[in-house]
Amino acid sequence: RYVKGSSGAQGGRPAEAQRFLREWENYAALIQQQIEDKQNLREKAVYGAQLTEEKLNDFRDEQIGQLKELMHEATKPNKKITISKDSEYKT
Repeated sequence: RYVKGSSGAQGGRPAEAQRFLREWENYAALIQQQIEDKQNLREKAVYGAQLTEEKLNDFRDEQIGQLKELMHEATKPNKKITISKDSEYKT
């Protein structure tokens, strides 16, 4: 949901959209590497990276609001995922 909404918001700005995609791909690669590094460890895994002040200053107010919303959603306690039978893949 978040990724779809974020990329759609960049539609009118090709250079900004390219930068967004490049940053998103870099972040996805970072998360993948962190997952691979943590697979054999017993400690609690922490994923992601801190945003630098320089990167935060590049965001518009609307984007800061989106980041806060994403943080709120991602850190909700007792988040549960339910999968109904209707959503199963069928071949």
